[in-house]
Amino acid sequence: MSKIAVIYWSGTGNTQQMAEAIANQAHADLFTASEFTADKAANYDAFAFGCSAMGAEQLERRRVDGHLEARQRGAEYRRYGHLAGRAG
Repeated sequence: MSKIAVIYWSGTGNTQQMAEAIANQAHADLFTASEFTADKAANYDAFAFGCSAMGAEQLERRRVDGHLEARQRGAEYRRYGHLAGRAG
């Protein structure tokens, strides 16, 4: 079974409620955006990101890039880590 992280930011609590429901149904770990670090990314196989959006707001790319880059590094470690004597 895949290990899943649901990472969210909520301004009013609506996104938090949705993230909690999704994490519950997916048997996933739940984190706020400030709780989830790049170090934690290597421990997960999949991610769900959530944030509020009102009107013409857009998700700030700089907030997502760090998580995506950490995930990619974690996947590369798991793929090639055994060459250094470590299973990922």
